[in-house]
Amino acid sequence: MGVKNMFESSGPGLKERALEKKAEKLAEENRALKERSSMLKSELDSERATEDQLLSALKSKGRRRPRLLRTGLIAGTAYVVGTKAGRGRYEQMMRWWRSMRDRAVRTPAGEKVQEMAGTAAAKVQDQASTAAAKLQDKARAAESA
Repeated sequence: MGVKNMFESSGPGLKERALEKKAEKLAEENRALKERSSMLKSELDSERATEDQLLSALKSKGRRRPRLLRTGLIAGTAYVVGTKAGRGRYEQMMRWWRSMRDRAVRTPAGEKVQEMAGTAAAKVQDQASTAAAKLQDKARAAESA
């Protein structure tokens, strides 16, 4: 007696029960997959929200620094120009500014800049005196002609 005969001899009830069990098993797997899909979707949404927050924080950080620098510069300028503290405070700030500038000059990079500035100044002076000599020669030539 084969399996097919067994199903036929047991009647339609056995076949229906086997199909019902298979359908229940598939339904349970379907529920589990839907639950897993829902969980993964919520994790993905959470990660996207975190990523958006990080991106917006990075973008705003780059914008914040120039605003802060500009605000500080404006505030400092306004304080110096409209100071109510008087001449003594102004002189104190100027001494501090000069000391910072002099300190920058004493560094190797500052010395290099000073050296380059001296060289550039010498070149400019040479070119200016050459141009002045040429202009004087042209003026003399125009007078004599």
